[in-house]
Amino acid sequence: MKIIENTPDRLVLRSDPTLQIVFGLVFAVTGLIITYFFGRSVDVHCEKIEPRQVNCQLTPKLLGLKPLGQRRVLNVQKAEVSESRDSDGDSTYRVIFITAAGKVSLTNYSSSGYSAKANLAEQINSFIRDNQRTALDVKVNMDWWILIFLFAFTGVGIIVILVAKTTVIEMIRSEGVLRILKGGLFGSGQEEHILRDIESIELESSRSNRGNPTYRIVFHVADGGNLLLSRWYTSGRKGKQTAVDAMNKFLASYRPPQ
Repeated sequence: MKIIENTPDRLVLRSDPTLQIVFGLVFAVTGLIITYFFGRSVDVHCEKIEPRQVNCQLTPKLLGLKPLGQRRVLNVQKAEVSESRDSDGDSTYRVIFITAAGKVSLTNYSSSGYSAKANLAEQINSFIRDNQRTALDVKVNMDWWILIFLFAFTGVGIIVILVAKTTVIEMIRSEGVLRILKGGLFGSGQEEHILRDIESIELESSRSNRGNPTYRIVFHVADGGNLLLSRWYTSGRKGKQTAVDAMNKFLASYRPPQ
């Protein structure tokens, strides 16, 4: 929150939601990127050109719906399940083709669930061994956990952007008024309070489970109630503390007209 005007008669402060919008965009874009690269199913169509030659066509689909192009794999000899281990020793798997030219992965990532991938590999190998069959259609299903990332990241990011508001605080000595103006995507609003009813302004803090502090500005009213600029605590102590100090200093020097 920045001080826009500070005179003996007027104190005006403004909170710009740019950082909040950027934060929301980062979350939303992160969710979309994760979904684009990992939220794919793959349609696999294989044909026998000759008894010993199998060619396959891979069609990845975003969220199992939108095709993202096609890839041909020639001279498929067999399918295998490839295992990868992370630093903690946990295993993930993916199905690969063994071809005359080398190895080709059906997906660009590995995931948990060995049995499903082993079953898929066996279906492909069974087709290759069976001289009576000429075509095979199978599918590499998308891991549905990706939807959690989509809603968690992109959903939260969009909500953060939608609720972002510009807040302007006006404390006017000659009018004896505290005026709060808020504007966002869903419209704007204004509220007024009698300046002499504001006893003090405080910067409240809260800590997350990780111990990181966040803050919000609270107006203490003479009737014992509190006036909140926002229900949410956010990071950034310095700007909020500067605003609180300026408003308390203005209140201390205020004398309502007789």
